[in-house]
Amino acid sequence: MRLLATAILALACAKPPPPAPPPKPVGPPRREVGPLVAVGLSEDRVGHGDAPVLPDGDFDYAFRVRVSGDVRAFVLFASDATGVAHGDEVWDTMTAPEQFPAAWHLPYRDAKLSWALAVVDGKGTLLNPSVTLPKTTFANETLVLHAGDAGHSRFVAGRTYTLFVVRTDGSVDRATTTIL
Repeated sequence: MRLLATAILALACAKPPPPAPPPKPVGPPRREVGPLVAVGLSEDRVGHGDAPVLPDGDFDYAFRVRVSGDVRAFVLFASDATGVAHGDEVWDTMTAPEQFPAAWHLPYRDAKLSWALAVVDGKGTLLNPSVTLPKTTFANETLVLHAGDAGHSRFVAGRTYTLFVVRTDGSVDRATTTIL
């Protein structure tokens, strides 16, 4: 009897096992984008035009965005609040002879007419030194996008910009922000 009471007491005082950790997701990260955040003038990472991503001695304007999933390219452009292109300002990670699809309704079709967009990861590494972004899969990573702005006249309070995240299958996710 005493042995049974000791066993019952030991079971009653034992700590329950810790809960099992949640299962890890299987497969590629989900495709998510946003929010797009206007950071402001930032370090010089990119020049003007569609040339390799090199500093030009002029501060850039920076945006921060969180991205998950496969990415083939980024395209940043001046827009209205609904994401419709407004004006002729486009920065991207595409180069000639690539064409912007007509369905994007950008001011021009040829990627060589836009300016390069520098993409920097959370460790400060430039991901696209030759403008073109290699096909990459991000897992909830925050990136900083640098856009050149000669004369610092483009990125001012009240202006709105949209970012297209072009997926490897050609589909596009978007995020829009207005500079405050």
